[in-house]
Amino acid sequence: MDLQHALDRFSAAYDQGRMKIRTEKTKVLCLSRNPRRCTVQVSGSTVQQVETFEYHEWWKAEQGDCYMGW
Repeated sequence: MDLQHALDRFSAAYDQGRMKIRTEKTKVLCLSRNPRRCTVQVSGSTVQQVETFEYHEWWKAEQGDCYMGW
C-alpha cells in the first residue's frame, strides 16, 4: 500500500467520525538516498513536503539521518 492510498483510507475513516485532517499542519518527509519530490493530497489539498522533521528534539532528514536537535 502506498502513502497516498493509506492517507485516502485514513481520511475516509476520519470523515466517518466527522473529523478532518488539517492539511495545513500535515507534512510529508520522503526518505530517499537521492532527493526526490513526492506529491500527496488529502481531500484535494496538497500536503507540504519537508526536508527535515522535528519530533521532541529529534530531527529526521530526507536522506535518513537522525540526530538530536540540541
